[in-house]
Amino acid sequence: MTAPLFDLSGRAKLRITGSDRLRFLNGQVTNDVRKASESAA
Repeated sequence: MTAPLFDLSGRAKLRITGSDRLRFLNGQVTNDVRKASESAA
């Protein structure tokens, strides 16, 4: 079984900063971003 390859070079990376960044991101996605770590992002 082989794994498919996808070209993801067109995707953008965002850097969200500020003291309320976790509250903002938590309102944008369905997962609880407060539980995410930098290494598991």
